Amino acid sequence: MGRAETEVAILGAGPAGIAAACGLVSAGVEVTLIDAGTPLTPRVESLPQSGLALAESLGLADAIATATLGQAREMRMHWRVSPERRVFGVEAPLLLDRILLHRALGSAVTGLRRITARARILGPEGGRPRVRVGDCILTARIILDARCRAAQRSRAGLVALAFVGRQADRALPAMEIEALAAGGLWASTLPDGRVSGQLFLPAATLAGLDRQARHGLLHRHLAAIFPDMVLRPGAVAPAMLTAVDDPVAGPGLLRLGDAALARDPIASHGLIHALRSGGQAAVAVATLLDPACDPQAALAFLRDRHRRAFVAAQAATARAYADQSRLRSPFWEGEAPALPTQPQPWPSLSRPLTLAAPLRQVPVLEPDRIRWAHGLWLETSGEAVPRLGPISAPALAQLLTPPAPLTELSARLERAVGQAVAQAILRRLLDEGALASLTQPEVARSA
Repeated sequence: MGRAETEVAILGAGPAGIAAACGLVSAGVEVTLIDAGTPLTPRVESLPQSGLALAESLGLADAIATATLGQAREMRMHWRVSPERRVFGVEAPLLLDRILLHRALGSAVTGLRRITARARILGPEGGRPRVRVGDCILTARIILDARCRAAQRSRAGLVALAFVGRQADRALPAMEIEALAAGGLWASTLPDGRVSGQLFLPAATLAGLDRQARHGLLHRHLAAIFPDMVLRPGAVAPAMLTAVDDPVAGPGLLRLGDAALARDPIASHGLIHALRSGGQAAVAVATLLDPACDPQAALAFLRDRHRRAFVAAQAATARAYADQSRLRSPFWEGEAPALPTQPQPWPSLSRPLTLAAPLRQVPVLEPDRIRWAHGLWLETSGEAVPRLGPISAPALAQLLTPPAPLTELSARLERAVGQAVAQAILRRLLDEGALASLTQPEVARSA
Protein backbone atom coordinates (compact mmCIF):
# COMPACT_ATOMS: atom_id res chain seq x y z
CA MET A 1 0.00 0.00 0.00
CA GLY A 2 1.37 3.39 -0.99
CA ARG A 3 1.96 6.31 1.33
CA ALA A 4 1.90 10.05 0.74
CA GLU A 5 1.94 13.26 2.76
CA THR A 6 0.29 16.65 2.46
CA GLU A 7 0.03 19.74 4.61
CA VAL A 8 -3.80 19.86 4.62
CA ALA A 9 -6.27 17.30 3.29
CA ILE A 10 -9.86 18.36 2.69
CA LEU A 11 -12.52 15.68 2.38
CA GLY A 12 -15.47 16.87 0.30
CA ALA A 13 -15.71 19.37 -2.56
CA GLY A 14 -19.00 20.96 -1.55
CA PRO A 15 -19.39 24.65 -0.63
CA ALA A 16 -17.70 24.29 2.78
CA GLY A 17 -14.76 22.27 1.47
CA ILE A 18 -14.19 24.58 -1.50
CA ALA A 19 -14.44 27.72 0.65
CA ALA A 20 -11.79 26.27 3.00
CA ALA A 21 -9.58 25.21 0.08
CA CYS A 22 -9.85 28.62 -1.56
CA GLY A 23 -8.74 30.41 1.61
CA LEU A 24 -5.88 28.01 2.32
CA VAL A 25 -4.49 27.99 -1.22
CA SER A 26 -4.58 31.80 -1.20
CA ALA A 27 -2.53 31.67 2.01
CA GLY A 28 0.10 29.48 0.33
CA VAL A 29 -0.85 26.24 2.10
CA GLU A 30 -0.37 22.90 0.34
CA VAL A 31 -3.86 21.41 -0.05
CA THR A 32 -5.07 18.01 -1.26
CA LEU A 33 -8.80 17.95 -2.06
CA ILE A 34 -10.42 14.52 -1.93
CA ASP A 35 -13.96 14.02 -3.21
CA ALA A 36 -15.87 10.84 -4.00
CA GLY A 37 -17.30 12.36 -7.17
CA THR A 38 -20.75 10.92 -6.43
CA PRO A 39 -23.29 12.11 -9.04
CA LEU A 40 -25.55 14.81 -7.65
CA THR A 41 -29.33 14.80 -7.84
CA PRO A 42 -30.67 17.64 -10.03
CA ARG A 43 -32.02 20.22 -7.62
CA VAL A 44 -32.54 23.94 -7.22
CA GLU A 45 -31.65 25.73 -4.01
CA SER A 46 -31.91 29.34 -2.97
CA LEU A 47 -29.34 31.83 -1.73
CA PRO A 48 -30.44 35.05 0.01
CA GLN A 49 -28.88 38.27 -1.22
CA SER A 50 -27.02 38.46 2.09
CA GLY A 51 -25.00 35.46 0.95
CA LEU A 52 -23.51 37.30 -2.03
CA ALA A 53 -21.22 39.49 0.08
CA LEU A 54 -19.99 36.39 1.89
CA ALA A 55 -19.32 34.60 -1.41
CA GLU A 56 -17.46 37.68 -2.67
CA SER A 57 -15.25 37.77 0.42
CA LEU A 58 -14.37 34.11 -0.12
CA GLY A 59 -13.56 34.59 -3.81
CA LEU A 60 -16.54 32.49 -4.92
CA ALA A 61 -18.89 35.15 -6.32
CA ASP A 62 -18.18 34.14 -9.94
CA ALA A 63 -19.01 30.51 -9.15
CA ILE A 64 -22.34 31.60 -7.65
CA ALA A 65 -23.08 33.71 -10.74
CA THR A 66 -22.31 30.77 -13.05
CA ALA A 67 -24.86 28.57 -11.27
CA THR A 68 -27.60 31.20 -10.97
CA LEU A 69 -30.82 30.46 -12.84
CA GLY A 70 -32.36 33.81 -11.99
CA GLN A 71 -33.92 35.60 -9.05
CA ALA A 72 -37.18 34.50 -7.48
CA ARG A 73 -39.79 37.13 -8.27
CA GLU A 74 -42.16 36.02 -5.53
CA MET A 75 -42.76 33.53 -2.76
CA ARG A 76 -46.07 31.75 -2.35
CA MET A 77 -46.62 30.58 1.22
CA HIS A 78 -49.25 28.20 2.56
CA TRP A 79 -47.70 28.13 6.02
CA ARG A 80 -50.15 30.11 8.11
CA VAL A 81 -53.94 30.13 8.35
CA SER A 82 -54.36 32.17 5.16
CA PRO A 83 -52.28 31.77 1.98
CA GLU A 84 -49.74 34.55 1.44
CA ARG A 85 -47.84 35.95 -1.51
CA ARG A 86 -44.68 37.97 -1.15
CA VAL A 87 -43.33 39.89 -4.13
CA PHE A 88 -39.57 40.42 -4.03
CA GLY A 89 -37.72 43.56 -5.03
CA VAL A 90 -33.96 44.05 -5.22
CA GLU A 91 -33.58 41.70 -2.24
CA ALA A 92 -34.88 38.75 -4.27
CA PRO A 93 -33.05 35.49 -3.47
CA LEU A 94 -31.07 33.69 -6.17
CA LEU A 95 -32.15 30.32 -7.50
CA LEU A 96 -29.10 28.10 -8.02
CA ASP A 97 -28.68 24.89 -9.99
CA ARG A 98 -27.02 22.49 -7.57
CA ILE A 99 -25.09 20.58 -10.25
CA LEU A 100 -23.86 23.75 -11.96
CA LEU A 101 -22.87 25.15 -8.56
CA HIS A 102 -20.84 22.05 -7.74
CA ARG A 103 -18.98 22.28 -11.07
CA ALA A 104 -18.41 26.02 -10.75
CA LEU A 105 -17.10 25.71 -7.21
CA GLY A 106 -14.78 22.92 -8.31
CA SER A 107 -13.31 25.21 -10.98
CA ALA A 108 -13.05 28.22 -8.67
CA VAL A 109 -9.92 27.11 -6.86
CA THR A 110 -6.65 26.14 -8.53
CA GLY A 111 -3.18 25.30 -7.29
CA LEU A 112 -4.12 22.22 -5.30
CA ARG A 113 -3.95 18.48 -5.72
CA ARG A 114 -7.26 16.74 -6.50
CA ILE A 115 -8.11 13.11 -5.88
CA THR A 116 -11.42 11.55 -6.93
CA ALA A 117 -11.99 8.67 -4.55
CA ARG A 118 -13.78 7.69 -1.38
CA ALA A 119 -11.90 8.53 1.78
CA ARG A 120 -11.84 6.69 5.10
CA ILE A 121 -10.37 8.40 8.13
CA LEU A 122 -7.85 6.28 10.03
CA GLY A 123 -6.38 6.62 13.49
CA PRO A 124 -3.50 9.07 13.87
CA GLU A 125 0.11 7.99 13.51
CA GLY A 126 2.92 9.89 15.13
CA GLY A 127 0.44 12.53 16.27
CA ARG A 128 -0.73 13.21 12.71
CA PRO A 129 -4.13 12.34 11.25
CA ARG A 130 -4.39 9.89 8.35
CA VAL A 131 -6.90 9.04 5.66
CA ARG A 132 -7.08 6.05 3.37
CA VAL A 133 -7.68 6.99 -0.26
CA GLY A 134 -7.93 4.00 -2.56
CA ASP A 135 -4.76 1.96 -2.08
CA CYS A 136 -2.85 4.87 -0.52
CA ILE A 137 -2.58 6.15 3.04
CA LEU A 138 -2.33 9.92 3.11
CA THR A 139 -0.85 11.58 6.19
CA ALA A 140 -1.49 15.27 6.80
CA ARG A 141 -0.75 17.91 9.38
CA ILE A 142 -4.47 18.70 9.38
CA ILE A 143 -7.48 16.94 7.88
CA LEU A 144 -10.71 18.88 7.29
CA ASP A 145 -13.79 16.66 7.04
CA ALA A 146 -16.25 18.65 4.92
CA ARG A 147 -18.32 15.78 3.57
CA CYS A 148 -22.05 16.24 3.08
CA ARG A 149 -24.83 15.29 5.45
CA ALA A 150 -25.30 11.96 3.67
CA ALA A 151 -22.77 10.61 6.16
CA GLN A 152 -25.39 11.27 8.86
CA ARG A 153 -28.02 9.07 7.24
CA SER A 154 -28.25 6.76 10.23
CA ARG A 155 -29.26 9.73 12.38
CA ALA A 156 -32.02 10.96 10.08
CA GLY A 157 -35.48 11.41 11.54
CA LEU A 158 -36.64 13.79 8.82
CA VAL A 159 -35.74 13.25 5.17
CA ALA A 160 -36.11 15.20 1.94
CA LEU A 161 -37.46 13.52 -1.19
CA ALA A 162 -36.28 15.52 -4.20
CA PHE A 163 -38.54 15.78 -7.23
CA VAL A 164 -38.69 17.51 -10.61
CA GLY A 165 -41.48 18.26 -13.07
CA ARG A 166 -42.42 20.60 -15.88
CA GLN A 167 -45.30 23.01 -16.39
CA ALA A 168 -47.06 23.44 -19.71
CA ASP A 169 -47.03 27.22 -19.36
CA ARG A 170 -43.93 29.13 -18.41
CA ALA A 171 -44.10 30.96 -15.10
CA LEU A 172 -42.18 33.66 -13.32
CA PRO A 173 -39.25 32.41 -11.25
CA ALA A 174 -40.80 31.81 -7.85
CA MET A 175 -40.57 29.80 -4.66
CA GLU A 176 -43.34 27.91 -2.92
CA ILE A 177 -43.45 26.82 0.71
CA GLU A 178 -46.31 24.77 2.03
CA ALA A 179 -47.11 22.99 5.27
CA LEU A 180 -48.55 19.51 4.85
CA ALA A 181 -50.20 17.38 7.51
CA ALA A 182 -47.18 15.09 7.81
CA GLY A 183 -44.35 17.30 6.57
CA GLY A 184 -43.51 20.28 4.40
CA LEU A 185 -42.75 21.34 0.84
CA TRP A 186 -40.23 23.68 -0.75
CA ALA A 187 -40.35 24.12 -4.51
CA SER A 188 -39.17 26.52 -7.19
CA THR A 189 -40.57 27.28 -10.62
CA LEU A 190 -38.18 28.40 -13.36
CA PRO A 191 -38.68 30.47 -16.54
CA ASP A 192 -38.29 27.40 -18.77
CA GLY A 193 -41.24 25.70 -17.06
CA ARG A 194 -39.23 23.40 -14.82
CA VAL A 195 -40.37 22.72 -11.27
CA SER A 196 -37.84 21.51 -8.72
CA GLY A 197 -38.42 20.86 -5.06
CA GLN A 198 -38.17 18.73 -1.99
CA LEU A 199 -40.84 17.02 0.06
CA PHE A 200 -39.92 16.80 3.75
CA LEU A 201 -41.33 13.76 5.54
CA PRO A 202 -40.51 11.51 8.50
CA ALA A 203 -37.88 8.95 7.51
CA ALA A 204 -40.21 6.10 8.44
CA THR A 205 -42.67 7.23 5.76
CA LEU A 206 -40.18 6.48 2.96
CA ALA A 207 -38.44 3.50 4.54
CA GLY A 208 -38.24 0.60 2.07
CA LEU A 209 -40.07 2.37 -0.78
CA ASP A 210 -38.84 1.76 -4.33
CA ARG A 211 -38.99 4.41 -7.07
CA GLN A 212 -42.52 3.47 -8.14
CA ALA A 213 -43.77 3.68 -4.56
CA ARG A 214 -42.08 7.06 -4.13
CA HIS A 215 -43.82 8.27 -7.28
CA GLY A 216 -47.16 7.29 -5.78
CA LEU A 217 -46.31 9.03 -2.53
CA LEU A 218 -45.42 12.22 -4.42
CA HIS A 219 -48.74 12.11 -6.25
CA ARG A 220 -50.72 11.67 -3.03
CA HIS A 221 -49.02 14.59 -1.32
CA LEU A 222 -48.67 17.04 -4.20
CA ALA A 223 -51.54 16.39 -6.62
CA ALA A 224 -53.56 19.29 -5.23
CA ILE A 225 -50.55 21.64 -5.33
CA PHE A 226 -49.32 20.74 -8.84
CA PRO A 227 -52.41 19.43 -10.65
CA ASP A 228 -51.95 17.73 -14.03
CA MET A 229 -48.17 17.74 -13.66
CA VAL A 230 -46.00 14.66 -13.96
CA LEU A 231 -43.55 14.68 -11.06
CA ARG A 232 -40.50 12.44 -10.99
CA PRO A 233 -38.98 11.46 -7.65
CA GLY A 234 -35.26 11.84 -7.06
CA ALA A 235 -32.92 10.95 -4.23
CA VAL A 236 -33.74 10.85 -0.54
CA ALA A 237 -31.42 12.68 1.86
CA PRO A 238 -31.42 13.45 5.60
CA ALA A 239 -33.06 16.80 6.30
CA MET A 240 -33.30 17.34 10.03
CA LEU A 241 -31.06 19.56 12.12
CA THR A 242 -28.04 17.54 13.26
CA ALA A 243 -24.79 18.55 14.92
CA VAL A 244 -21.73 16.85 16.36
CA ASP A 245 -20.77 17.53 19.95
CA ASP A 246 -17.31 18.80 19.04
CA PRO A 247 -15.99 20.00 15.65
CA VAL A 248 -12.49 19.04 16.82
CA ALA A 249 -12.74 15.29 16.24
CA GLY A 250 -9.18 14.47 17.25
CA PRO A 251 -5.57 15.64 16.90
CA GLY A 252 -5.40 17.51 13.61
CA LEU A 253 -8.89 16.35 12.58
CA LEU A 254 -11.52 19.08 12.20
CA ARG A 255 -15.12 18.94 10.97
CA LEU A 256 -16.88 21.75 9.13
CA GLY A 257 -19.96 22.42 7.04
CA ASP A 258 -22.56 19.65 7.09
CA ALA A 259 -20.04 17.26 8.63
CA ALA A 260 -20.20 19.39 11.79
CA LEU A 261 -23.69 20.90 11.62
CA ALA A 262 -26.44 20.39 9.06
CA ARG A 263 -29.34 22.82 9.23
CA ASP A 264 -32.98 21.84 8.86
CA PRO A 265 -33.91 22.96 5.29
CA ILE A 266 -37.24 24.24 6.59
CA ALA A 267 -35.22 26.86 8.49
CA SER A 268 -33.14 27.64 5.34
CA HIS A 269 -29.70 29.32 5.05
CA GLY A 270 -27.82 26.04 4.74
CA LEU A 271 -25.61 27.32 1.90
CA ILE A 272 -24.64 30.44 3.86
CA HIS A 273 -23.70 28.28 6.83
CA ALA A 274 -21.53 26.03 4.64
CA LEU A 275 -19.65 28.94 3.05
CA ARG A 276 -19.11 30.70 6.37
CA SER A 277 -17.95 27.48 8.01
CA GLY A 278 -15.39 26.92 5.25
CA GLY A 279 -14.06 30.45 5.48
CA GLN A 280 -13.69 30.25 9.25
CA ALA A 281 -11.97 26.87 9.01
CA ALA A 282 -9.40 28.27 6.56
CA VAL A 283 -8.35 30.98 9.01
CA ALA A 284 -8.32 28.50 11.88
CA VAL A 285 -6.06 26.10 9.95
CA ALA A 286 -3.71 28.94 8.95
CA THR A 287 -3.47 29.79 12.66
CA LEU A 288 -2.76 26.18 13.60
CA LEU A 289 0.03 25.98 11.02
CA ASP A 290 1.64 29.26 12.15
CA PRO A 291 4.27 28.59 14.86
CA ALA A 292 3.93 32.21 16.01
CA CYS A 293 0.26 31.67 16.97
CA ASP A 294 -1.37 29.86 19.87
CA PRO A 295 -3.14 26.77 18.44
CA GLN A 296 -5.53 26.73 21.39
CA ALA A 297 -7.00 30.03 20.18
CA ALA A 298 -7.90 28.44 16.84
CA LEU A 299 -9.48 25.38 18.46
CA ALA A 300 -11.41 27.51 20.94
CA PHE A 301 -12.63 29.66 18.05
CA LEU A 302 -13.91 26.67 16.07
CA ARG A 303 -15.72 25.29 19.10
CA ASP A 304 -17.23 28.68 19.91
CA ARG A 305 -18.45 29.25 16.34
CA HIS A 306 -19.85 25.71 16.18
CA ARG A 307 -21.81 26.25 19.36
CA ARG A 308 -23.10 29.61 18.17
CA ALA A 309 -24.11 28.14 14.81
CA PHE A 310 -25.98 25.34 16.57
CA VAL A 311 -27.82 27.76 18.86
CA ALA A 312 -28.77 29.92 15.86
CA ALA A 313 -29.92 26.89 13.87
CA GLN A 314 -32.02 25.65 16.78
CA ALA A 315 -33.66 29.05 17.14
CA ALA A 316 -34.34 29.35 13.40
CA THR A 317 -35.85 25.87 13.29
CA ALA A 318 -38.01 26.55 16.34
CA ARG A 319 -39.30 29.81 14.82
CA ALA A 320 -40.08 28.14 11.49
CA TYR A 321 -42.06 25.36 13.15
CA ALA A 322 -43.82 27.71 15.55
CA ASP A 323 -44.74 30.01 12.66
CA GLN A 324 -46.64 27.16 11.00
CA SER A 325 -50.27 27.74 11.95
CA ARG A 326 -52.03 26.27 8.93
CA LEU A 327 -52.28 22.74 10.34
CA ARG A 328 -52.30 20.97 13.65
CA SER A 329 -51.13 17.40 13.43
CA PRO A 330 -48.98 14.90 15.34
CA PHE A 331 -46.07 15.67 13.01
CA TRP A 332 -45.99 19.39 13.77
CA GLU A 333 -46.72 19.02 17.46
CA GLY A 334 -44.12 16.30 17.87
CA GLU A 335 -41.32 17.84 15.78
CA ALA A 336 -41.47 21.45 16.99
CA PRO A 337 -38.37 22.43 18.99
CA ALA A 338 -38.69 24.71 22.00
CA LEU A 339 -38.77 28.41 21.22
CA PRO A 340 -35.97 30.63 22.56
CA THR A 341 -36.68 32.33 25.88
CA GLN A 342 -38.41 35.68 25.71
CA PRO A 343 -36.51 38.91 26.56
CA GLN A 344 -36.55 39.87 30.22
CA PRO A 345 -38.45 43.02 31.21
CA TRP A 346 -36.47 46.18 31.87
CA PRO A 347 -35.54 46.52 35.55
CA SER A 348 -36.40 49.37 37.86
CA LEU A 349 -35.06 52.67 36.56
CA SER A 350 -34.01 53.78 40.05
CA ARG A 351 -32.11 50.74 41.38
CA PRO A 352 -28.34 50.75 40.67
CA LEU A 353 -27.09 48.07 38.31
CA THR A 354 -23.64 46.54 38.14
CA LEU A 355 -21.93 44.57 35.40
CA ALA A 356 -22.10 40.92 36.45
CA ALA A 357 -20.33 39.49 33.39
CA PRO A 358 -16.63 38.81 34.06
CA LEU A 359 -13.88 39.54 31.58
CA ARG A 360 -12.01 36.53 30.20
CA GLN A 361 -9.83 35.56 27.25
CA VAL A 362 -11.74 34.81 24.04
CA PRO A 363 -10.61 33.86 20.51
CA VAL A 364 -11.05 36.63 17.95
CA LEU A 365 -11.07 36.27 14.17
CA GLU A 366 -8.68 38.73 12.53
CA PRO A 367 -8.22 39.00 8.74
CA ASP A 368 -5.84 36.04 8.48
CA ARG A 369 -5.31 34.63 11.98
CA ILE A 370 -7.16 33.91 15.23
CA ARG A 371 -5.80 35.50 18.39
CA TRP A 372 -6.79 35.94 22.02
CA ALA A 373 -8.54 39.06 23.28
CA HIS A 374 -10.49 40.09 26.37
CA GLY A 375 -14.22 39.43 26.21
CA LEU A 376 -17.31 39.54 28.41
CA TRP A 377 -18.66 36.16 29.49
CA LEU A 378 -22.44 36.09 28.89
CA GLU A 379 -23.92 33.39 31.08
CA THR A 380 -27.32 32.88 29.43
CA SER A 381 -26.01 32.21 25.91
CA GLY A 382 -22.80 30.67 27.20
CA GLU A 383 -20.50 32.76 25.04
CA ALA A 384 -17.75 35.30 25.53
CA VAL A 385 -17.84 38.32 23.21
CA PRO A 386 -14.83 40.59 22.55
CA ARG A 387 -17.12 43.51 21.75
CA LEU A 388 -20.74 44.58 21.72
CA GLY A 389 -21.47 46.81 18.77
CA PRO A 390 -18.49 49.15 18.26
CA ILE A 391 -17.30 48.94 21.90
CA SER A 392 -14.62 46.50 23.02
CA ALA A 393 -15.37 44.45 26.11
CA PRO A 394 -12.80 46.22 28.34
CA ALA A 395 -14.05 49.66 27.22
CA LEU A 396 -17.66 48.62 27.85
CA ALA A 397 -16.78 47.37 31.34
CA GLN A 398 -15.16 50.72 32.06
CA LEU A 399 -18.21 52.66 30.79
CA LEU A 400 -20.49 50.64 33.06
CA THR A 401 -18.35 51.30 36.15
CA PRO A 402 -19.25 52.44 38.79
CA PRO A 403 -22.75 50.92 39.29
CA ALA A 404 -25.60 53.27 38.48
CA PRO A 405 -29.34 53.20 37.61
CA LEU A 406 -30.25 52.13 34.10
CA THR A 407 -30.91 55.71 32.99
CA GLU A 408 -27.38 56.74 33.98
CA LEU A 409 -25.78 53.71 32.34
CA SER A 410 -27.76 54.46 29.20
CA ALA A 411 -26.61 58.09 29.22
CA ARG A 412 -22.95 57.00 29.48
CA LEU A 413 -23.29 54.65 26.53
CA GLU A 414 -25.25 57.14 24.44
CA ARG A 415 -22.46 59.69 24.78
CA ALA A 416 -20.07 57.09 23.34
CA VAL A 417 -22.12 55.37 20.62
CA GLY A 418 -25.47 57.10 20.25
CA GLN A 419 -28.94 56.21 21.52
CA ALA A 420 -29.87 53.34 19.17
CA VAL A 421 -26.63 51.39 19.68
CA ALA A 422 -26.66 52.07 23.43
CA GLN A 423 -30.19 50.70 23.77
CA ALA A 424 -29.28 47.58 21.77
CA ILE A 425 -26.22 46.93 23.98
CA LEU A 426 -28.22 47.35 27.19
CA ARG A 427 -30.97 45.09 25.86
CA ARG A 428 -28.43 42.37 25.12
CA LEU A 429 -26.82 42.68 28.54
CA LEU A 430 -30.18 42.54 30.30
CA ASP A 431 -31.35 39.54 28.29
CA GLU A 432 -28.11 37.79 29.19
CA GLY A 433 -28.45 38.58 32.88
CA ALA A 434 -25.17 40.50 32.64
CA LEU A 435 -26.53 43.52 34.56
CA ALA A 436 -27.49 42.77 38.16
CA SER A 437 -29.37 44.95 40.67
CA LEU A 438 -27.44 45.88 43.79
CA THR A 439 -28.89 45.50 47.28
CA GLN A 440 -28.81 48.49 49.63
CA PRO A 441 -25.70 47.26 51.51
CA GLU A 442 -23.94 46.67 48.18
CA VAL A 443 -24.92 50.18 47.04
CA ALA A 444 -23.38 51.60 50.22
CA ARG A 445 -20.16 49.61 49.74
CA SER A 446 -19.80 50.72 46.10
CA ALA A 447 -20.33 54.40 46.93
